[in-house]
Amino acid sequence: MTTSRFSQILRSLCASLAVLATGTAMADGASYYYDGARKVTISQVPYLAADFAGTASGPQASLAPGVSRVAGDSVVRIYRMPASPLNTPDAGATSSLTPVFVRGQAASGRLMALPGGVLVKFKPDWTREQVDAWVAARGFAKARAMDFGKNWFRIDTLPGAASLQAANVIFESGDVLAASPNWWMQTSAK
Repeated sequence: MTTSRFSQILRSLCASLAVLATGTAMADGASYYYDGARKVTISQVPYLAADFAGTASGPQASLAPGVSRVAGDSVVRIYRMPASPLNTPDAGATSSLTPVFVRGQAASGRLMALPGGVLVKFKPDWTREQVDAWVAARGFAKARAMDFGKNWFRIDTLPGAASLQAANVIFESGDVLAASPNWWMQTSAK
């Protein structure tokens, strides 16, 4: 990622007025997701941002001042942003950066980020036609069948808060057996 691209991302983040100073919850208050039927509390980690778009660009380019890479893999890069609450990505951010979360209320533990998509388990008696009709009626793009079980599908969403919010709305509709964001999770705690 070039310094100018990172500077552009930082400017777009600073332009977002809906950022919470603490960085512990999304702008709409959604600070949870569902793992099956269990509600799991999550906290946004202040000053960390995930970049799913910049990982294919080979060796790490020079970063903007105050920005450092702290974690990641071949799918994502996690950056520590300068110590300003305006540099914490949120639902209103327009860049490729998305929030970083941990389970619970502490800002430590395994990092989690949202590349986009919701994993949904529909009722076993639903046909593919019923699934497609349900997905279309709610304004989502086509559902793709998953390989790990009957009536598991992936519905595409934007990355970040859109994925989290969509998963919660889908599960809370009561129409499905499970709905969870398509999480990227760090393989070892930071």
